[in-house]
Amino acid sequence: MAANGTGGTAPQYSYAPPPAEMPYYAGLFALADKSSSGQISGPAAVEFLSLSRLPVDLLKTIWAMADVPRTNTLDAGKFNVAVRLIQLFQNGKKPVDLQLNLGEGDACGRAPFFEGLSVQHVMSVGSGGGGAGAGGGASVAPSAAPPAAPQGSAQSVAQPSPGPSPGLNPQQGPGAQPPAAAGPAPAPTGQPPAPTSTALTAQDPYSMTPAELSRYQQLFPSYSQPDPDGKSYVHGAQAVELFSKSGMDREALRSVWTMADDPVDNKLDDVEFGIAMHVIVCVTRKGLAMPAALPPSLAGMRDQIRGTAKGPNGA
Repeated sequence: MAANGTGGTAPQYSYAPPPAEMPYYAGLFALADKSSSGQISGPAAVEFLSLSRLPVDLLKTIWAMADVPRTNTLDAGKFNVAVRLIQLFQNGKKPVDLQLNLGEGDACGRAPFFEGLSVQHVMSVGSGGGGAGAGGGASVAPSAAPPAAPQGSAQSVAQPSPGPSPGLNPQQGPGAQPPAAAGPAPAPTGQPPAPTSTALTAQDPYSMTPAELSRYQQLFPSYSQPDPDGKSYVHGAQAVELFSKSGMDREALRSVWTMADDPVDNKLDDVEFGIAMHVIVCVTRKGLAMPAALPPSLAGMRDQIRGTAKGPNGA
C-alpha cells in the first residue's frame, strides 16, 4: 500500500462487480481505454470520468482512492473501484467496508451515470456486442441531464462506517477532509424506494430524480391552462406543440401520453407532465428504448408523490 503524508497507509479499496454487472464495468473500461493497453492514464481517466458530471475536486479524490498502490494509471481493478465510488456518490450511499459493499438491505438506486452512455450500449460493448469498443472511444450523445449528485464531503459518503477510519486521500493524514466541497449530504426526497437488487438488470435506467422532475415542472406553467375547477393542466394541443420538438413521431408521442395520463382524463397535471417529459428525454437524449409501459420507478415516484403530498393539483 502507498504511504500517506503522515507515515500511515492509504486504505486499499477493491470492488468485484456481481456477475450481472460485469459486462457493464467491462464495457466502461473498454470505452475509457482508448489505447487498448489495459491501463488508463490520468488524462484519459479525467476525460472519461468527467462524464459522471461530479465536481472536479471530488473526481481527484476518487482517483486518489482508486490508485492504490499509486501508479498514476488505472488498471481494470482500480477502474472498477473508481466507477463504484462514482455510483456511491451519485446515489448518496456509504459503504460498510473496503470492498465498497453496502449494508444488508441497502442498494444503489441507479447505475453509475456517464453522460451520453446508456446502460444498454455499455453492456453491449462489455459483452462484445459491437459499438465503440476498446480503442474506439465513447460516442457521446447530446447532453442529457445527470442525476443530482450529493454535495457532501467524500468522507461522509464514501468512507466505510465500521472499524478504523483511515484518511481517504493518500496525500492527507488520517481523517483529513478531501478537497471536495464539504457540507452535509442532502437527504433524497420524493424518490421511489430503491430496488432491493444491486444487479444492473434489476435497476431502472428510466428513474427520475426530484431535481429532474422540478426542472420539467418549471416548463409546466408555460403550456398549462386552468380548468373551471381552478386547477391547471396541459391539454393535447399544448402537449403536441412542446413534445413534437423532441423529434419523436406522433405514434411514439401518443404512447408517451398514454403512459403519463393515469388516471385517464385526457390532460396532464404537473406530475404527469414531468413523467412524459422524462420519458421523452430518456429516449431521445439518453439513448434508451421506448418503454412498452410506464417504467416501475416512474410509477412509484408518481404514486409516492400523490400518496404523501397529493400533488399541487390535489391529484
